[in-house]
Amino acid sequence: MKLEPRMVPKPIWGVALRTSLKSRWLPEVSRPVRNHAMVCEVCGGRGHCRRSRWRLCCDEVWDYSDADPVVSALIEMVGADLTAADLTAIEGAVPLIRPVAFSLLDAPPVARLTDLQAICWDCNAMIHFGHTESTAKVKGWAGVEPVVSHAARVNGVPVDAMVQRIIYAKAAWLIRSHVPGWTITWDGWESIRDRKAGRSA
Repeated sequence: MKLEPRMVPKPIWGVALRTSLKSRWLPEVSRPVRNHAMVCEVCGGRGHCRRSRWRLCCDEVWDYSDADPVVSALIEMVGADLTAADLTAIEGAVPLIRPVAFSLLDAPPVARLTDLQAICWDCNAMIHFGHTESTAKVKGWAGVEPVVSHAARVNGVPVDAMVQRIIYAKAAWLIRSHVPGWTITWDGWESIRDRKAGRSA
C-alpha cells in the first residue's frame, strides 16, 4: 500500500525538521517542494483545502524501522489478523514483556527523516490518522470514513482492508511508543529538499 498511517511514536512527538527550522521551513523547504511537485505525490490529485490557500502541504517522511523487531514480535504474539479489541491486549502486554521485547533491539531505535513529500490534504489526513481521528468534528466512523475511503481508492483495496492496515499501524504505534531511547536524525535534509525541489547540485 502506498497510502497508510505513519504514526509518530509518543516519545518523539513534536520533534520534526519543521519545528527545528521554524521560520525557515516555509521559504526554504515547504514552498520549493510543493511548487515543484504541483500535484500530490501519493494520489496524483491537485489537492484542495478550504482552510488554507495552499492546495498541497509538505510532509516529512520518517522511518522507524529500528524498532520493527519489537513491533513484529509483539504483533505475532497477538496474531496477524488484528482487530480493534487486540489493540487493548497489545497495550497491556507491552509493559509486561518489555525486557524480552527490547532485547530484540540491536541498538537504540533511530527515527530517520528519509523524504519530503508534497501531498494533498486528504492523503495527509490518512498519513496522520491519529491526529485526524482525535480532531474530527464528528466522532466515530462518520468522522473518518471519507479519509479511509480515499485511502482505499488510492491503494485499490476494499475499505475493510484499509481498516485492517489502520489497526496494524495503531498497534505498531502503541509498541513503538513504549520503546525508550530514540535517536533522531535528519542528516542530509538539504539534499532531500533540493532533489524534491528539482534543484541541481
